[in-house]
Amino acid sequence: MTPSEQSNERVVVHKTRSSGNRAITGIISWISGAIEVILAFRFGLLLFGANPEAAFVDFIYRIAAPFMVPFEAVFGVTETRMGSIFDWSTLLAILVYAVVAWGLTSLIRNVGYSSSTTVEQVEKAEREHIE
Repeated sequence: MTPSEQSNERVVVHKTRSSGNRAITGIISWISGAIEVILAFRFGLLLFGANPEAAFVDFIYRIAAPFMVPFEAVFGVTETRMGSIFDWSTLLAILVYAVVAWGLTSLIRNVGYSSSTTVEQVEKAEREHIE
């Protein structure tokens, strides 16, 4: 192949994402969203001083408990005279779960691309027509 023929070639990179990666990122997003909603309910119920003996409140506290284990002693709580609690650790948990989910989905999206490189011949007639 002569140098003039080589100049008539161009490299085209096609990037595609597999549907499996979309499913995985969707599952991660759904799970992290569910965890964040549960933790947001917990935060709101504590903030407004909900009765912990009520069935719904107890249910939310029990579901949220496993997700709060790593964050329980990070910050203290601010309690008001009215019985409401501002739980800083719950806010930290919501933030950490959101960042971890974003990081995982970004990693899967970026690693999940499969690229194929092809070399296409540019027709001499097309090249002459441009000049």
